[in-house]
Amino acid sequence: MIAPLRSVPLLCLLGTAILLFGAAADFSYHLFGDLLGLAGGDGYRAHLITFIGMLISVVGLVVRALQTR
Repeated sequence: MIAPLRSVPLLCLLGTAILLFGAAADFSYHLFGDLLGLAGGDGYRAHLITFIGMLISVVGLVVRALQTR
């Protein structure tokens, strides 16, 4: 199971981990409100974390594409 992950760029893995953390924070915000103070006033912080994870993943894909040229 770990072997296929070795071919995935590190930035993509990092971005996916951040994205999943942000998605979990957003999901918990919509279920429970901002009990832990993680999501921000209107959940904006959770959305921002998710967006940053997406950007890091895309940067990882672009870097990989440019390296294979």
